[in-house]
Amino acid sequence: MSVGRWTSTSAGRPARWAGVAVAAVTLLTSCTTPAAATFDPQRTDVRLARSQARVEVTSALYLVAGSRSTTASAWMDRCDPGRAGLQNNDPWSRRCSYEHSVALTVADMATAQELVESGLEAARCESPMTLSDQLDSWDQANPGEPAPGDEDFQPGVVAPALTDCAGGQLWIRLTSPTDPHLDRTLSAAASTTSPMVVSAHPYDSDATEELRGTEDPVIVVFSLNRPYHEEPR
Repeated sequence: MSVGRWTSTSAGRPARWAGVAVAAVTLLTSCTTPAAATFDPQRTDVRLARSQARVEVTSALYLVAGSRSTTASAWMDRCDPGRAGLQNNDPWSRRCSYEHSVALTVADMATAQELVESGLEAARCESPMTLSDQLDSWDQANPGEPAPGDEDFQPGVVAPALTDCAGGQLWIRLTSPTDPHLDRTLSAAASTTSPMVVSAHPYDSDATEELRGTEDPVIVVFSLNRPYHEEPR
């Protein structure tokens, strides 16, 4: 009898402990792994916000570019997941944004400076003083370096500038048709690396080749990114 009781007890004990272990693992998993959030980027309210953002971004870029004819353009619409962790914890589970980028060519640095300054004023964007300083005092900021438009210009000397504009952020880049990293510059202006891309039209190879073949020595790239929807956790 005693052997029978021992066998019954030892057989039941692992079963009870197994149940406790499963419960503990489930509890720990629920604490460390956020619940999968369902999100439909084509939901009515999201689509309406997206349409409004596209109109406002396109209108702002038209003003920034000074109504000039752009050589190439690209756009990207995406909904990025929010970060959930001990150090970085976004209050939103999804943030959707629309980004439109245009590239145009100008005859020289003076024209580029005038284009940037007048465009930012027309679109009521904040002026990035760092870019203006570099353009105003090129020799002091880059002693001995040829400017964009010069024959020996080394692309990448002019740092990109980021400024607030039309409820989003405007990225400004000055470069040259001889820039060996022009593809990378254009890719950065319209990146499609996102877990949820709603729609995208990156700069294509034909547009890049057209920029490389231009007779104008300076290329100005404007890229405006505007968030239009946040999904709360």
